[in-house]
Amino acid sequence: LKDSSKSSNKLTITITTPPNSDTSTKAATSSSFSLRNENTNQTSSANNSLTKPATGIKLSGATSVEKGDSVQIKATVTPTNASNKDDIKWTISGNNKSGTTISSDGLLTVADNETAKTITVKATIGKVSNTIKITVKTPTVPERTNRELPNEAKDAISGGSRYPNKTVVRAD
Repeated sequence: LKDSSKSSNKLTITITTPPNSDTSTKAATSSSFSLRNENTNQTSSANNSLTKPATGIKLSGATSVEKGDSVQIKATVTPTNASNKDDIKWTISGNNKSGTTISSDGLLTVADNETAKTITVKATIGKVSNTIKITVKTPTVPERTNRELPNEAKDAISGGSRYPNKTVVRAD
């Protein structure tokens, strides 16, 4: 390049990207350039931060959880090389108990005494956000079955003489 005011001056422009940048996808997060006047050896330089903010976020994971349990919610950020992809802020709403929480990596833990039927999990990154609704279930307790005891057990329990030396222990 030539300086238009003086035809003998030359300017050299050097553009540098970080060594680990993927220039094919333009994923560099910073670059620098310098200008050098070859006649005067004067140099001027500048740095430029290139940011590629997230444009979308998708949430996935279980859509129900039992009280007292946890469920992992996964966030997928687009584009995958977004410069702020690790800056996800997690929040929950609809919960009624302080023991129901969400961690900084999206692990929802529901309190044993939670009374809400649905909890909304929200992930925000930059100016984009998304939500997923999680149904809160009461843990199921297995039904106790009343099984009929065999005749010899009935006889032993009732003090019958059929099996006078047997002791019956009920296993349920």
